[in-house]
Amino acid sequence: FMQVKLMLEMQIQNWQQQLQVDGKLQTAAVNIRNTVTQFDIELPEMRGPNTLSHFKLDTGFSMAGEQIAVSDLKIEFDESRIDGKVDVTLAEVPVVRYQLAMNAIDVDNYMPPATDEVVDDTAEPVEVPETDLPIPFEMLRSQNIKGQFTLGKLKVADIQVSDIDIATAVQGGIIRLDPVTLQVLEGTVETRTTVDVRQDTLKVKQKLKVSQLHIDTIANPIIATLIPNQKVDMKGAGDVYADITTQGIRISALQKQLNGKAGFVFENIKADGLDIEFLARTATTGFMESKKITVKPEWRGEYKPDNVTAFDVVKADFDIKKGVARTDNFIMDSKRIDVTAKGWVNIPEQTMDMRSVTDITPRQLKTAAEKILDAPLPVRASGAWAAPQIDVDYGPMTGVVASMAKDKAKAAVKKKTDKKKQKVKDRLKDKFKGLFR
Repeated sequence: FMQVKLMLEMQIQNWQQQLQVDGKLQTAAVNIRNTVTQFDIELPEMRGPNTLSHFKLDTGFSMAGEQIAVSDLKIEFDESRIDGKVDVTLAEVPVVRYQLAMNAIDVDNYMPPATDEVVDDTAEPVEVPETDLPIPFEMLRSQNIKGQFTLGKLKVADIQVSDIDIATAVQGGIIRLDPVTLQVLEGTVETRTTVDVRQDTLKVKQKLKVSQLHIDTIANPIIATLIPNQKVDMKGAGDVYADITTQGIRISALQKQLNGKAGFVFENIKADGLDIEFLARTATTGFMESKKITVKPEWRGEYKPDNVTAFDVVKADFDIKKGVARTDNFIMDSKRIDVTAKGWVNIPEQTMDMRSVTDITPRQLKTAAEKILDAPLPVRASGAWAAPQIDVDYGPMTGVVASMAKDKAKAAVKKKTDKKKQKVKDRLKDKFKGLFR
């Protein structure tokens, strides 16, 4: 049988008039996992070795008429600590005001343990019919809640988040999370969100501002997927913004009704180990070989993993309509390498069609390799996000190849002409020698 030690102190006043109750409630430390096993309840296995092993409550309270106050609230849950207060006014629509603070929580500790089980990627995905989101509209419309919750440190999916501050206001079917601030990836995030539930659908407005977000955690996994055989480490920081609206009762509807603007600006970006010039030369010389043109090894050059490609700025703005984000000003700019892109990303369909152009300015234009490198390299990425089709448009290179072929032909003609001229000179020289014998 479950045993939990409680200590309750109460002082009751004004029996004949407005009842006044003041008190204090405490519990001894409880091991939740051990306690529930007494009821033959088996809790799931978790990553953290000490999860659900400690709970303790210590709080003061008071009641007077329609007023209920929970003061000096202290909750211990495993390694987390919650402090604060809650005030409730009982009415037709209860009024709740709160101030809560948590020191830290590691959500990963409460996830299932990692396994060595091999996932069968070849299996056909099982389609699950989409249903409405389980939103308790009636309950949300009847709330009057206002308060603030702070969290010192949060770890989730191996990402460290800190200094979380959430201001909440719920009244008349309007939910406001304004503002929500936090620190993540060494940057500062601020969001202002409004959710309208006065009808049986969600109407969402959100503004997002991210300052000095470090790019490495986001960009490096993407680069590792695109260029799996090269170790690239991107470094730099920048700002992200979004101002969006949407509505719906299903995830698909919320995606399809997404409208607004978004964008980012990152400055002084460095990519250690990314040799863009080698990648461009490889694509170009590969095209030349497909045209049966002899390619000298020095034209392709060598991959230099210690290269550092630096960009002064990486930026883009997106116009979002009906779930499709379009841009025509994606720019990666540096002293010698410019990458521009435009196209669209369809969020509901998880598809894309982006065309980028890499333009490298060689240090000089003397050799064939340098002339090859000077040709713009258009690349199109289209299809599904998970496995986009990458196509290189070799059109701009045909001019370079044609020019090289023309130069080669001219050189051959000149060589043949020079050879004939030399023969004539040799004959004349032999005749003149005969005259003076």
